Amino acid sequence: MIYTAKQTNLPDTWTFSHSAMNTRFDIWLCHTDVGYAEQAAFQAFEGLLELESQLSRFIPNSEISRINQSAGKEWIQVSPETLKRLKHRP
Repeated sequence: MIYTAKQTNLPDTWTFSHSAMNTRFDIWLCHTDVGYAEQAAFQAFEGLLELESQLSRFIPNSEISRINQSAGKEWIQVSPETLKRLKHRP
């Protein structure tokens, strides 16, 4: 995974940036230990990549792409996480 880390002008504050879903995501974390902050950012970006792998219409084997490719032809089984994100909530 590729991301950037920078110290800000604020004490013990770091920004971490990563591109996914054609968007730049920035996370600001405050901690005296940059290694700990980096670990937290890495975990957040891993979660983001998991979402992208399930929901991106630009990744051919994502669940959303499989749904689109099968539209009107056959039923597609999706993970509970994808189903939860697709359900309409009033």
